[in-house]
Amino acid sequence: DVTINNGLLVNSGTIMDFTSSFRLIGSLPTYTVSGTLRTGVPTATSALPIPSGATWAGSGTIAYTATTGAQTIVSGTFNNLTLSNTSGTNTVGGTLTVNGIFALGKATLGSFNLNMGTAASFTGAGSSNYLIATGTGRILRSIAANGTLNFPVGDVSNYTPLSLNVSGTAYTSAVADVALIAAKHPNNVNTDNYLNRYWSVSLSGITDPSYNANATFVPADVTGLSANVSSAVYTGSLPWLRLAPVSGNTITANGITATNAAVTGISSFNPTVNVTPSSIT
Repeated sequence: DVTINNGLLVNSGTIMDFTSSFRLIGSLPTYTVSGTLRTGVPTATSALPIPSGATWAGSGTIAYTATTGAQTIVSGTFNNLTLSNTSGTNTVGGTLTVNGIFALGKATLGSFNLNMGTAASFTGAGSSNYLIATGTGRILRSIAANGTLNFPVGDVSNYTPLSLNVSGTAYTSAVADVALIAAKHPNNVNTDNYLNRYWSVSLSGITDPSYNANATFVPADVTGLSANVSSAVYTGSLPWLRLAPVSGNTITANGITATNAAVTGISSFNPTVNVTPSSIT
């Protein structure tokens, strides 16, 4: 192991590689990395391959690069963060803040949030590289202007991302945050033709917000026939806002103005009520 007592500086163009054998140990609040700091220590060896709760200042990258065994991503504030999932699904061990590029592997958020700064972005998202966001942890993306935000979420087995195209007239410390629930929405009373998956969306700090949501589901999410499922939005009370039928495996919900909403699929058919008269004496 390597213990840092008085400061760490990794200059631009420099790679400091701790491989799978050495931890970086220290209790300083800030470390400066303008090059690349690599750690390959798997969780089976240590859940603290680098100091937890630190700010990783500088323009560089913290890279998790284990090739044998998944890793624990420690809490902290990062410029660029890179994950490898060549050796399994990584686990987030605390709240993360990323202000630059988050190059994805596959990782489970669990109960911890991921905060993405206004200039932050995801790269590498796909069926093998995404965030499992089915716990209580959410992805929070800061937003300072109209634009599209991507949320590369899924469950343990399925990549089911969501994108939001957000507009407003003013932004004040604005945040859009998302979580995924791989189950039927509790306020969906359909008995057939619905999705067993929904995306929880919350906005704050935006004046006159409006947004379009596009989400991807998998065929196994459908109870009934997908041809009989329509995109739908629940804003906290009935009725549901039922929109156009789903297209392929895509939910499209445009013109949402509620700051808290659930996006999913419900039956395309209106409910029916059967009334059986009783005798009157």
